[in-house]
Amino acid sequence: MKLALCTLLLPTSLAFGQAQVTLTAPTCANVGDEIVVAVGVAAGAPEFVGLQSAISYDRTVLEFLSASTPTGPLDLPIYFAHSAVNGTIDLAVGITPPAAPITGGVDGKLLRFRVIANPASCPSGTLVSFRSDKRIRNLLTTDNGAPITPGLANLGGLNIAVAPDITVPADVSVVPPVGYMSATADVGLATASGCGAIDIDFVRSDGKLSLSDEFDRIDSPVTITWTATDPCGRTDSGVQTVTVDVILGDLSGDGVINGNDLAIVLGSFGGGNGQGDVNADGTVDGFDIAYILGNWGVTSGG
Repeated sequence: MKLALCTLLLPTSLAFGQAQVTLTAPTCANVGDEIVVAVGVAAGAPEFVGLQSAISYDRTVLEFLSASTPTGPLDLPIYFAHSAVNGTIDLAVGITPPAAPITGGVDGKLLRFRVIANPASCPSGTLVSFRSDKRIRNLLTTDNGAPITPGLANLGGLNIAVAPDITVPADVSVVPPVGYMSATADVGLATASGCGAIDIDFVRSDGKLSLSDEFDRIDSPVTITWTATDPCGRTDSGVQTVTVDVILGDLSGDGVINGNDLAIVLGSFGGGNGQGDVNADGTVDGFDIAYILGNWGVTSGG
């Protein structure tokens, strides 16, 4: 179980003389987490002594647990009402007299919820929001009782979602050119759906770092493990297989290791361009000749 509080305020343009009353919350959450949504006033507000808010929340996604008054100048609980049936919260807090008025940069109430389900859309900006209500208005109060109509900033982009869903490309089989034991392959790219910007990365079982690097018969089959990661660190993975479809040592491609293959090794002996390099060590040398001789007569049928 997680309990998280984030104080990142969402920027909103304000009319002259208005205060920004905000809802802030963690950026990321999962089903089962407990989160805290802070009802506060951004810095730079006109002087005020009280805060009143009408709030609604999505009760299909969030279960209200409790409310608390944070340590700070808005330390006087005045009114609080919660309706689980309607998914509404009404509250009012103030400054204990004779403390002087304040100008913002404070939280007035901390609302604690448990995430009970995934939202219908992601990210969702309406899980917790201010509402219009004839009985209780969103306002600040000056020390002489005059109301200040605030500019309201709702939650934005609280990321509650299942892990990304990755789709990996189909398996690939390639045949090297005559004289070679390696080939490039068009493996395609994985795709993924999820919440927010999804990063997709891959790891090749042969240790090579680029998809454009050749696939060597000596490493075949090579697996490519694709992983999708969302901004909250949730992941999904899938595996693609690349097979180099040739008998190891059959440089001529005739289906049997024989003199044709030995001739290719001898003809490129000492070279490093890949032709005749059976063991893919970067050089055509005695090891390649030894492999051809040691597997003489091996065919595609074993």
